[in-house]
Amino acid sequence: MFTKEKSEKLLERIQAIYVEGRVDDPEVFKDDIRLNPQELETVVGYIANINLSDTDLDSKGRAFETFMGSFFRGEFGQYFTPRTVVDFIVNVLPIENKHFVLDPACGSSGFLLHILNKIRSQANRMYDSNDVKEYNDWYRFWHDFAQNNLYGIEINDQIARTAKMNMIIHDGGHTNVLANDGLQSIAAIKTHAQRNKSRGYLSFVPNKFDFITTNPPFGSTIKAKEKGYIGDYDLGMKNFDWIEAKLKNLKFKERDSQKSEILFIEQCYKFLEVGGYLAIVLPDGILTNSSLQYVRDWIEEHFRIVAVVSLPQTAFTHTGAGVKSSVLFAKKYSEKETEAIKALKANLQDELFKQDHYGKEIKRLFKEKAKVLKKGDAVIQESEESLINHLDALENQGTLDTATKRQLIKENNAKIKKYKTTDDYNDWRTEINNEYAEKINNLKGALQEEYLETVREKLTDYPIFMAIAEEIGYDATGRDTKTNELNRIGEELKKFINAVNEGKDSFFASALI
Repeated sequence: MFTKEKSEKLLERIQAIYVEGRVDDPEVFKDDIRLNPQELETVVGYIANINLSDTDLDSKGRAFETFMGSFFRGEFGQYFTPRTVVDFIVNVLPIENKHFVLDPACGSSGFLLHILNKIRSQANRMYDSNDVKEYNDWYRFWHDFAQNNLYGIEINDQIARTAKMNMIIHDGGHTNVLANDGLQSIAAIKTHAQRNKSRGYLSFVPNKFDFITTNPPFGSTIKAKEKGYIGDYDLGMKNFDWIEAKLKNLKFKERDSQKSEILFIEQCYKFLEVGGYLAIVLPDGILTNSSLQYVRDWIEEHFRIVAVVSLPQTAFTHTGAGVKSSVLFAKKYSEKETEAIKALKANLQDELFKQDHYGKEIKRLFKEKAKVLKKGDAVIQESEESLINHLDALENQGTLDTATKRQLIKENNAKIKKYKTTDDYNDWRTEINNEYAEKINNLKGALQEEYLETVREKLTDYPIFMAIAEEIGYDATGRDTKTNELNRIGEELKKFINAVNEGKDSFFASALI
């Protein structure tokens, strides 16, 4: 409450309240108030008549983004996930107050707040908060969820503090937001939480969470020299095209670096319980680039892919990012299901590669290419034949001694070595390499195509919900456009997810928007 007390007394009173808050959460309130009495009086005068408890989530969210947006973009290069995208993801997932929910890259806690708002809406439908008899049940329904079931991790300490404060403003479970690298081992994350007296540290364990919703940072490169945990990830190991691996007997080894968003996919898998849902915003390159096929293979082996919803190019433009992205919804397989898929793929690869017209023919072409290159072009062959004829003639005359033979061979080798630096030779070598590369790649392509077709036939065939959203409620500048296709897509996707959970999703085999 704002009284007409002197500014010095106001500062003294606010500082006392601040100290009480520090006892509850020292991480959030660890810095002292740096406003002088007059500045504090001005701030309090502006907000004293605002009841944050009665202010809706969108209004508080817009205010928060207005004040904090430049702070994130300017110093930390992080971006708010647009509310329409967050709303879409949260609304389609069947999250209830009994579920455990995590965002391992929570930023300012946008997803957590919207999930909390979803649970509060459920409480409003079940109980009358204005009824004295029902108030406690209403309060416990959502507040216990916020305190015990809702978790976030944010790598930047200042942003994590901001996330906690954001949760405080919304009466949320700020004690479960952890300032830590979300890609560290789960054991290390739990230890950090315990050391920092986080009440919910026991929940930072594998196979714990029912739902994970996240928009991890895009494009950040995690280097093995700086982060020792890359080798702990399957996706932190060098993956080779399976055909190349068989041809060259390649072994996996740790990568020098990996993109953070790729590692977050696997970290989310580790945190999820079997059957748990992941909803993650990803750059489209992960879903389309041929060089990232190994990531898609890993996802296919560890998740039942439920849906892919493409967002417009301008989805994040007004926040300062321009990467084309999509939302992937996936349901975690059991370890037994994953191993069965891996075994099936490995057996298919072995069977197909052993066929003469594939593996044997590819190896033959490699050997043939090596022989052709070693033999050289017409100029080199002519030089070699000329040398042989000359040596034979000298030997027939009885005038060829060892020193002469060595000298003639040396001179010819020097001549050929010099020729190999010419454009004519390099053009020929390039032509040969291209000729055989085309033959080999055609065979590899045919082998890969037959492999993928066979995998599709033998793996459990299930429908995937796919949609393209061209209008999501705002334009590239962030201005409201009144058209949000995510609303309609969300209604259909919600039905689809329910059908997946009930084992009736075959009805939606043609669910394409």
